[in-house]
Amino acid sequence: MSVSTQPSSRVPSEASLSKSQSNASISTKPTCKLLDVLRWFCIFCRSYISRLFRWFFGDHVTKHTDRAVSDISSAFSSFQGIVDAEDCGALFKNAEDLLSTVVLHNAEIEIFDDTWKSLLTKTEALRHLLSEFRQSMERNHITQLPPDLKQALVIFCGHINRIATILRRLLHHQNRMTWNFWRYRLTFTKVARSCGHQALLSLDTLIAILNETSGPKIVYQTRLPLPSRDPTMVDISFTATPQRYRFMNCMLFVEQHVLRIEEYLEFPKDGYCVISYVWRGKSAANNTETGRLAVKGAEHADPISIEVLTHACATALARGIPSIWLDRLCIIQTNKHDKNWQIERMFHVYEGSRLCVVLAGGVQRLVPLNEETTWIHRGWTLQEVLAPKYVVVLFKWALGSGEGRATQGIGITEKVEEVAEKQSAVASLSLVLDACSVGYLSFTAHSAKSEHSVMVKASIFSDLESHSFRDPPFWQPQRKVLAPNVTALAVAMNLDLVADTDTRNHAIWKSALMRTSSRPVDMVFSIMGLFGVTLDTSKFERNDRLGATIALASEILRKGGSAAWLGASFQIDPCKQLSTFSTFPQTRVGGKALVRFGPGLRQVSQLVESDYPNAEALLDMPHGTMDAEGYFYFTRKAIPVIPATQAEQSRMAKNVLPYDDPARPTYFRAKDDSVWHVVFPTEDQEKSSGIQAYIVLLGWYSEYYPGATSAHDANDIRAMLIEEHTPEKYHLRTFIFLSRRSKAWVLSWRESSFVVGGPHGLEADSGENESEEVDELVVEEERFRFPSKQSDITLKDKVTRKSRWAVDQQIIERRVGRDDRD
Repeated sequence: MSVSTQPSSRVPSEASLSKSQSNASISTKPTCKLLDVLRWFCIFCRSYISRLFRWFFGDHVTKHTDRAVSDISSAFSSFQGIVDAEDCGALFKNAEDLLSTVVLHNAEIEIFDDTWKSLLTKTEALRHLLSEFRQSMERNHITQLPPDLKQALVIFCGHINRIATILRRLLHHQNRMTWNFWRYRLTFTKVARSCGHQALLSLDTLIAILNETSGPKIVYQTRLPLPSRDPTMVDISFTATPQRYRFMNCMLFVEQHVLRIEEYLEFPKDGYCVISYVWRGKSAANNTETGRLAVKGAEHADPISIEVLTHACATALARGIPSIWLDRLCIIQTNKHDKNWQIERMFHVYEGSRLCVVLAGGVQRLVPLNEETTWIHRGWTLQEVLAPKYVVVLFKWALGSGEGRATQGIGITEKVEEVAEKQSAVASLSLVLDACSVGYLSFTAHSAKSEHSVMVKASIFSDLESHSFRDPPFWQPQRKVLAPNVTALAVAMNLDLVADTDTRNHAIWKSALMRTSSRPVDMVFSIMGLFGVTLDTSKFERNDRLGATIALASEILRKGGSAAWLGASFQIDPCKQLSTFSTFPQTRVGGKALVRFGPGLRQVSQLVESDYPNAEALLDMPHGTMDAEGYFYFTRKAIPVIPATQAEQSRMAKNVLPYDDPARPTYFRAKDDSVWHVVFPTEDQEKSSGIQAYIVLLGWYSEYYPGATSAHDANDIRAMLIEEHTPEKYHLRTFIFLSRRSKAWVLSWRESSFVVGGPHGLEADSGENESEEVDELVVEEERFRFPSKQSDITLKDKVTRKSRWAVDQQIIERRVGRDDRD
């Protein structure tokens, strides 16, 4: 058999194979490179988009988030597995575990901004509430859950699981170039926020059902003690849970003589009443006449009279309000965390109340209308009466129910309602403030045989002069009418004036200036809520009133508010570090606000006017911004001035009025007695001449009179005198008063921009934060005026004259008592 040596047609030769491979490599090389480019491009895009994803969503979606999602899903599965079981205790326990897992991983799944933060806060509270409810059920051997409660619990836990599901899907798609990724990229935020919002709504529903089902937790209950020398000590520190709301049960206190303090997660749905008082008020005439209460951790404060508390509870019950909030009893005084938590929410506690009852004399006894108290001098009481919807004053009273008014001429009357027969009554705070403004309350009793009214002396929020015994009638001390601290609060509460935000805010700043507190910084914290501002209290030391004031003013301006603090006092020197504000008063634990003035210290209320800005008459208060150094940037109508010559000063000294012409003055005498000359350069001349002082228009200020408006031609237009201390930076030196007849002229002034603050740096020691006890410089005030002409009699003269005929409340009560017996 022969073997062919020729190559087979099926087997390629070496040459042909080599040629074939060469041709193949030539034909496939471009294709491989293209695939490599596409592959590396895809890897790059996936990496880039993954980084972009992490940049877009932050660092919340990480491997830690993956672990959090797994833990939450596992906890929900355990909960879901026993939903249909009869063991309600196990159901609650698994729900608590689920909520604990959510709270544990809160920092890793924070994706809903404010909604998520609110959800976490309430979830933590709900966890404690579920635990307490479960323990209560175990104690009472309850095995069946109310259907609505179980359903609400399942719905809420379902929302929590949905959040975990959204996160799981997001983690699955974050590193993949799929359509699902782009869909999640576009819709994730919307879906997540919607889910968080639904969870929050279901959580609120669940909390409401729990509160209705379980009721409040009783943290203290005891029968009221009998009268004794020593007060009964109340201590809730062992039973109360920190960071909860607590209220006293009025019905049990009045009808069964039982003191019960109840604890809530939210405010009671039936509403509550708050008490405004001073911790150190009037002492009781007989400390053993009625029982008294003291509170653990607040032993330094006045003991609480059970009789006074009974009158307050009766006032609330008469209006259908079942609970009372009194800070001394309702805050754990020995727990710093609870106190800080309550202080941060103090404004909302008062704002959410249905009624506020003012105990002007404190909690040891009720005081009559003609007995002066220190309530209006305390810093925190300002917020306590401006935040609630309705405020009344509870006072000692034996004249029964009737009608009262404190206006000049024919005015609107308000009710004076008897609480306990021949013992106490209430009237609106606005009525009592107006009565103290004019010095009397015109009262007509419902039970009186005639319709004649009696003039009851009113000084519960004011005081009497200590001189003028030679003044008629009856050679008695002169009433201090239209006291600025009283009128400022009256303006802030006047329904006809509060519509003007500038007016109300100015009255708040003015009231705060005339009040005092144990800590200087509290004079800012006590009013910040009234401006809708919440400062971080931990950033300020107890004496840092200056820094807190700058922070509050800056935030008010940032929110679009005005510099309503300007002109709070036209007599007190401007603050050396913050000249748009008056010098801060000395802080005192007790007594009245004092400020350095001349050779000594004066009451701030003696250096403040009873007026308020009237935007309708001229201009709104200035708006602008404030920097960290306290410099106020704003634009306002102004006119340049220069110091007057010696001859001009001598000429102005002979002039009674603070200007040479009421309609278009050329010379001014400022409040610090300096004299200034108006110059009228053009705008270019003004820039080149180096003008260093300006008169800046502030506004129109009207005096406050209850039920009346002064028609007297007064200097109602006010302006600021500012001086330059560094290039383009000014400080407020003093103020200037102008006649109302100059209105057209001041409106013609040119608009200019200014930066006003300083002149000293914030680090300079102002000496304004001193807290030691200081002595007051007693200055005799102006005596009773006797105008020689009818045209010279002002409305204030008429008010002062009429108030001198008011009679002490006790004298009228004795007279009425004798008439009733006859």
